[in-house]
Amino acid sequence: MQRGFSLFEVLIVIGILGVVALFTVGIDTRSISRSTASAESTVLLQMLIHARSRAMNNEYQMPHGVYVDANNFVLFRGNSYDPLAAGNEPTPRSTQVSISIPPAVPFEVVFTQLSGTTSAQTVKLASGVDSVDIDIKETGAIAW
Repeated sequence: MQRGFSLFEVLIVIGILGVVALFTVGIDTRSISRSTASAESTVLLQMLIHARSRAMNNEYQMPHGVYVDANNFVLFRGNSYDPLAAGNEPTPRSTQVSISIPPAVPFEVVFTQLSGTTSAQTVKLASGVDSVDIDIKETGAIAW
């Protein structure tokens, strides 16, 4: 009497393991793109909240805002973004996340001093099939 596995049994086990591995890779890829979009939206949210807070507290007696281009989020002070201003605080952006807002990147959001009001707009961050919308109200309130 011979003991062991036949070639057929070994091939069945390898096939089952291959199917399980394919499902695992697919799930992992989606979770990475979802976490990338979520992390990027968190960075942008924090910068928007920080800029609004500075404007409402009238720091430097100036409005504050966030400028977004292809490479960075930049926290700035003043009525508009000046790339040469000494007070700019850039934070690198992920190249895996696309940002769309009418009309397109680059764009800026400026909060008025003391009131924190701004122009209403929606920013969409996308990574793969996952996306996050950030709504900025005229009152300066930020929803996501």
